[in-house]
Amino acid sequence: MTNLSEDQILELRDAFSLFDRSGRGTIDPKTVVDVLRSVGLNPMMEDIEKMEKELGKKPVSFDSFLTLYVSFNKKPKVVMEEFIEGLRAFDKEMDGTMSSAMLRNLLVSLGDKLTPEQADTIVALQDDRGTIEYEKLIHKVMDN
Repeated sequence: MTNLSEDQILELRDAFSLFDRSGRGTIDPKTVVDVLRSVGLNPMMEDIEKMEKELGKKPVSFDSFLTLYVSFNKKPKVVMEEFIEGLRAFDKEMDGTMSSAMLRNLLVSLGDKLTPEQADTIVALQDDRGTIEYEKLIHKVMDN
């Protein structure tokens, strides 16, 4: 079914079990995204919405979760350099920095939009008196 090793499957089962509140070997479909994120995936909003429609309200078994994990894990991953290059377009001085306000605005208004609180949390990781060294920020965020 998958090309996952036994160790990977055990790790996924452990993560899945943490979200199995009933102990019945299933999770609420609303928590699937949380489990995916807990194992290092970051699905896009449009994929999440499509998945939620397909799942409906039925509890999700580990086998079903594993199928979802494999499909999301096959999607191309955005690499660090792509984020840096994207932010470089907003670097007016071409000095590796941008304003905190500009970054916050980008985070809440473009792509998979964040809430203002989420954006504030990210900006606070690297804010130096209203300026962000975006390359350091990307490394900090993606290494976690």
